[in-house]
Amino acid sequence: MLSEYDKIIEVGEFNEEVKNRVSQLKPLKIIGSDSDEIPCLKGVLLPGFVKSHGHDAESPIIGLEKETTLTEWLDRCVNPFTWFLNENTPLLQKVLGVSPHLVTYRKARLDDLQFGITSTLTHHCNHNKYHVPELAQANVEAGTKMVIAVGS
Repeated sequence: MLSEYDKIIEVGEFNEEVKNRVSQLKPLKIIGSDSDEIPCLKGVLLPGFVKSHGHDAESPIIGLEKETTLTEWLDRCVNPFTWFLNENTPLLQKVLGVSPHLVTYRKARLDDLQFGITSTLTHHCNHNKYHVPELAQANVEAGTKMVIAVGS
């Protein structure tokens, strides 16, 4: 996609012809690079996606207890996992070097970015509501936008 200020000028395949034509434009700014060379990648440029509801504390346990009801998922996975993190925080922090909650929130940010999600509303309740500072830290580190809903 080639844009000029707030107008999209061209959309299409990025190939050698486009690369040569675009490289003649002055001034040309390549966003996210210290180089003036235009990367020629096979891919597509999309705007960031918005996830309107998520539970970042659950990222490491996604996929466990499939085909169950919500209460079974909470009772068999979410609550035991949260209990484990809370009960073992000192040991886990010693091993990981940071709060185990921060590690789970960093993983959630990586998961989102892998799917192109750059903005999210994350829902925090129960014991996770006490770890909002770590959630905010992971968000800042990832460079994403976030609304944190505590008990929504």
